[in-house]
Amino acid sequence: MKSITQTIAKTVPQQLAALPPTMFEVKKSTRTKMQRNYHVILGEDWHQYSVPYQYVGKQCEIEYTNTKVEVYCGTEIIAVHYRDRRKQGYSTFAAHMPEKQRKYLEQRGWDAAYFKKQAGKIGPNTQWAMEHILESKRLIEQTYYTCLGVIRLAKKYFPERLKAACTKARTTHRINYQTLSNILKNNMDRMESALQTELFTIQTHENIRGSDYYS
Repeated sequence: MKSITQTIAKTVPQQLAALPPTMFEVKKSTRTKMQRNYHVILGEDWHQYSVPYQYVGKQCEIEYTNTKVEVYCGTEIIAVHYRDRRKQGYSTFAAHMPEKQRKYLEQRGWDAAYFKKQAGKIGPNTQWAMEHILESKRLIEQTYYTCLGVIRLAKKYFPERLKAACTKARTTHRINYQTLSNILKNNMDRMESALQTELFTIQTHENIRGSDYYS
């Protein structure tokens, strides 16, 4: 006769295994051709990811999840990026660039210190904005063209307006090239100063007595 312990052991299910430390992510894939600018486009986000320039023109497969993008040429994995959902944006590794382009960046002297110095000449809020942009990517070289674009905004709209735009953007805690460009394009940097001028300007009226009335 079987013992009660043996009977219970057969009827109670085995202990469940521990849950995995990370959530399961659905992996998707798509095929595309590597562009001449050594990037591939993930059509779901319309974001471009760099690949080694030697593979330009070849067919490849992109496998991606919510957090990661992997690019394959045949069975060889040639690039891995963190998923970036900015539409029309770029994720570029310096190691993927042609040697001439890398040397060009080096010759121009572009680095974090250079862009911080240029922004600091305009104002402290502009320097804050530049530092924020420089820290927005894991690979700092990916931010250089964005930083250059911000400097060019000062030439297009004048430094004082860029300084005002950065001041306004700082209150929203959201800073990137598109934010600054939109502020300047829509004259939002001028609205606050214009409002202050209107508030503190004494309007002329027949019932308002000037200083001469009391002399």
